[in-house]
Amino acid sequence: MKKLTVNPPGLYIWFVISCYLLSLLLITPFDTIMMSFLLWVVAFFSCALVIRSSLFKGNYFSLKSLKLSNTYNNILTLCFVHSITIVASSFFYRFRINGDLEYSIIFLFFSLVLLSAAIYLYLDFLSNDSKHFKNISGLLIKLSWVVVSVGSYLFSRHIFMNMSDIPYDQVVTKTSVIGYAFLLYSFIYVYLSILPIIWLGHLQKNNKINGGIRVYSSYVVFIPCICLWVTSSSIYSINILGFMKSIFSVTIPLDSRVNFFCHDEYSRSVLLSNARYIRVGDSDYRVAIPTKYEYKFLRLKCTNYPPYYSLNPVVIDSNFKYTKVEQSFYNLITDIEAISIKK
Repeated sequence: MKKLTVNPPGLYIWFVISCYLLSLLLITPFDTIMMSFLLWVVAFFSCALVIRSSLFKGNYFSLKSLKLSNTYNNILTLCFVHSITIVASSFFYRFRINGDLEYSIIFLFFSLVLLSAAIYLYLDFLSNDSKHFKNISGLLIKLSWVVVSVGSYLFSRHIFMNMSDIPYDQVVTKTSVIGYAFLLYSFIYVYLSILPIIWLGHLQKNNKINGGIRVYSSYVVFIPCICLWVTSSSIYSINILGFMKSIFSVTIPLDSRVNFFCHDEYSRSVLLSNARYIRVGDSDYRVAIPTKYEYKFLRLKCTNYPPYYSLNPVVIDSNFKYTKVEQSFYNLITDIEAISIKK
């Protein structure tokens, strides 16, 4: 029995890969090692495209296979437009005005909707052939959602407890724990998403025709999915510290206040002007000081002598020599503020 395999045209594959490479070039900072690597990849990719097209003498870019199925045509069209919108999103991100990401986010959302529609159409195109895939993938997504959600929250709570030295019964209600859990949750899912993508790449549609079988491969959706995964995982890996800073800059202010109550009055440290104060108990606070990508925590205890509070850094490792240096620095801060109060 004759077997005819229907794959996307060569132009489609090269076009999708080119769009994602261009997107990476647009969003990658120029002064990074990643940019140098991308330039080499683009150069190699361009040479391969020229050689490949020369070997096929122009036939490589033929679109005749698009006439085989209207549904397949629709899927190809959606993925074509998806690739274009990815480039548009990256373009508006690179050349944003005054930090405005509105257009970039809109195009990114639109591109994800298009790719989701293409995947849905392909799975519907497979009909009974994908029934097993739908059932198994649905069950795995539900199970992984429970495991990853609970695991991310428990780990985030543990990390925040060590960082801030806040008791368990208070940490469970902190917004920062949820924010950190979301960061960890999304990080895990970005990399776990490769599993259903690989599975998707092994699906195919079999249609009986006169004297044989026509097989529609899943490369039409597999190529943009794997390109999206490589792009998103690269972006996430490069900007993980930036994402952490953005999340904590929102959640820490929600869990804290700008002053503390000691010696029957509200006050704040003049020298630690950017500090935020989290109330733990009567006369007991945690001071959150923003650093480059995260927050440094101190214990603040109210006292009966100027400046009416003491500061102690929270120790999260065994480097006690460095902790003693830190303690001396914060003692100096309280001494200076005590002198200013006495004056």
